[in-house]
Amino acid sequence: MKKTARCILVLLLALILTQTVFNTALAHPGRVDSNGGHRDNRNASGLGSYHYHCGGYPAHLHPNGVCPYAHGPAQTPPQSSSTPSQPVTPRSLPPATTAETNISVFVNGNKLDLDIGPSTYEGRTLVPMRPIFEALGYSVGFNSDTQEITASKDDSTIQMRVNSNQATVNGEVIRLEIAAQSQNGRTLVPLRFVAEASGSIVNWDAEAQCVYVVTQ
Repeated sequence: MKKTARCILVLLLALILTQTVFNTALAHPGRVDSNGGHRDNRNASGLGSYHYHCGGYPAHLHPNGVCPYAHGPAQTPPQSSSTPSQPVTPRSLPPATTAETNISVFVNGNKLDLDIGPSTYEGRTLVPMRPIFEALGYSVGFNSDTQEITASKDDSTIQMRVNSNQATVNGEVIRLEIAAQSQNGRTLVPLRFVAEASGSIVNWDAEAQCVYVVTQ
């Protein structure tokens, strides 16, 4: 009788073990690959059909191909790239109070002929839009209704709006540190932004109070 009971107990344990192995095999068939991941056909982890166990950490995904435990368990896993990013919202800025300076601007060694001198605001230099764009080889237009500046050269287009913190360069939205300004009947644009957006190199000589722009 005792022998029969022992046999039944062994049989039950064997069945339980077999079922466990079978379920595990369905959930995670095969060994982990060289990346430390494996398939999860039944989605037992809730992470989809494939997940990772890098370094013995709990089942996880690799958003953007990066392991969230690459620098240890304290690191917060990055958000999935499927989450839509927040769009850049154009914002109107109040007109800045600029100060006219004795700064000289040179483009490819030629001094820029300006009807009004460059102005500065919070360390940024602004210059009249037409002389700088034309010196860089751009044709420039201004829509007085929308206060929008459009400069074009070959396949390059730069667009700005007076008092807006947003510009576009070849369709790419750029956030500005200082917006274009309208002062004394002139439209001023941030010199460094315009020059670098055109692909030029900008150098500042603080002692001589000169800005040197070199086109590429």
